[in-house]
Amino acid sequence: MLTESEIQYVKKMLKEKNHHLWNEPTMLNDLHRHCKYTIRKLTYQMANIDNYAIFRRLKEPTREHTLYLVYRAERLFSAKTDSEKIFKLMSQQLFDAEKFEEIIDTDSIKREDQEFIKKREICFKRIMSQINNFLESYRLFNN
Repeated sequence: MLTESEIQYVKKMLKEKNHHLWNEPTMLNDLHRHCKYTIRKLTYQMANIDNYAIFRRLKEPTREHTLYLVYRAERLFSAKTDSEKIFKLMSQQLFDAEKFEEIIDTDSIKREDQEFIKKREICFKRIMSQINNFLESYRLFNN
């Protein structure tokens, strides 16, 4: 599996039309195969998306197909980073559930509880905003 930094490096190399990578079919074939594996691994970890249609269309290890796979892998790595941020925020909110239960159990809401609830409301709005931005930015999950 290629790492995110390797994908960035390969993308930079592949943009150069005169690079030696295009002259060696075995290098291009290996890169094509590794990109496909990276995409399979990332989509399985994140959303278990079926890549069959994309891989069937990009079967030949040509420059255009390999470049498309590199771009897709790059987008998946950035989507993974953004989704990890969203899940981190959500997990913080889940750990604060005990505090919410304590507030509900008491009959009156204290000023400090009101501030806590207001902060959590802002955080939930932030999470929803990030989820909406994620869905807009990464339409590749729509297939």
